[in-house]
Amino acid sequence: MKARQILVCAVFGAILVLFAAVLLLRPAQLVSEEERRPLARFQTYAGWKPTGGQEKTLSGYFSQLEQVCLDQFPARQRLRGLRSFAKFHLFFQRDAGGYYDVGGSIGKIDDTLSEAAVTDALGTLQKLDAGLFAEANRYYAVIPDKNYYLAAANGYPALDYDALFSMVDAALGGTCEKIDLAPLLTAESYYNTDPHWRQETILPVADAILQAMDAAPLASDVLWQTDTFSPFYGAYAGHSAIRVQPDALTLLHIPAFDDVTVYRMETNETASVYELSDFENVDPYDVYLGGAQALLRIENPAQTNGRELIVLRDSFASSLMPLMIPAYSEITLVDIRYVAPRMLEKLLTVTADTDVLYLYSATVLNSFGAFMR
Repeated sequence: MKARQILVCAVFGAILVLFAAVLLLRPAQLVSEEERRPLARFQTYAGWKPTGGQEKTLSGYFSQLEQVCLDQFPARQRLRGLRSFAKFHLFFQRDAGGYYDVGGSIGKIDDTLSEAAVTDALGTLQKLDAGLFAEANRYYAVIPDKNYYLAAANGYPALDYDALFSMVDAALGGTCEKIDLAPLLTAESYYNTDPHWRQETILPVADAILQAMDAAPLASDVLWQTDTFSPFYGAYAGHSAIRVQPDALTLLHIPAFDDVTVYRMETNETASVYELSDFENVDPYDVYLGGAQALLRIENPAQTNGRELIVLRDSFASSLMPLMIPAYSEITLVDIRYVAPRMLEKLLTVTADTDVLYLYSATVLNSFGAFMR
C-alpha cells in the first residue's frame, strides 16, 4: 500500500516537473489564433509594474503570473476542447462557458437587453439622421443575431428582441423607411462556427434592400460565379472549443468586380472586393472587403446611373455589400466603431439624391459604448 502511494506521488511529481519544464523552456506563444486574442507573457515585476494599472501590488503581479501560466500551458487548446467535451457529454451541461451546440451550430448565450446601450447607440444614429443625413433618402434595418433563430427555440435564454426592435422603430421609424430582415433569414443563414451570415444565403436580404431603394439590378438577377474556401473555423469555434465540423466560405463574384476599386479612405490605399490572401488571417472573414475598416469607398465603373449609397454598418455588411455593387455607381461604408461621427461632415458629401442605410446587428446595438464619440 505504501509503495503504491509513493509511486502515485512520484508520477504526479514527475508530471508537474515535466509541465513546468515545458512551460519554462518553450518559446512564449504570442497569440491564440483559435480565441483571436493575444496571450499573456511573462514579465518581471519591474517590467510589469509601470503597466499594471491600479493594481500595482505584488498580489496583482502574482495574479498576472497566474494568467500567464493559464495562457501558456502546454497543449492548452486540446485541454480546452476536452473540457467542453466533458461538460456536454460527461456532466450533461447544456452549455460550456456560455456557448451551446444545436445540431453542429454553435451559439452564444446573450439574454440581457441593455436598454441603456441600445438608447445610447440609437442616440448617435439620431444625431446623424437629423444632421448630416437630414436631406438624404434614409432607410434602416436591424440584423437579428443567430440567437434569434436558435436560442429560445431550443430552450436557451434569449434577449427580448421584440423590445429591441421596438426601440429602433421608435427612434428611426419617423424619419426613415424600415426594411424588415427577420423573416428573410433562418438559423441556416449563419455559419455554424461563427456569428456572421453566409453570403450565399443572403440574396433575399440584398433584394429587399434594393427593392426598398428602387435600385436595380436585384442581387438575385445577377449571374454570380462562386469560389469556396475551406476549412473555415469561425470565432465561436475558437472561443468555445466545441468540436464541430468546419464551415466553408463562399464568395459570390462577377467579372465586373475586376474593374471595381475599393478605396481605404483612412490610408489612401486601394484594394479589391475580395482580399483572398486574408483567408489566412486570424479571422478568415476578412476576405470580404478586407475586414474591419473605418471608411471604404467602392467605385463601380460598370454602373453609370450615378447613384450613391452610404451605409453605416458593422461587420455583417462586409459580405452583403458586394451583392449590391452592381446597382450603384458608388457605395461608401462607414463604421462608427472606428471613426468618430463628428468627423463625417468633413469626410462625406451628402445630397438629396444620396441613399443612406443604417444597418446594424442586434448584438452591436446591444453593446454599450460600441460607437465612438
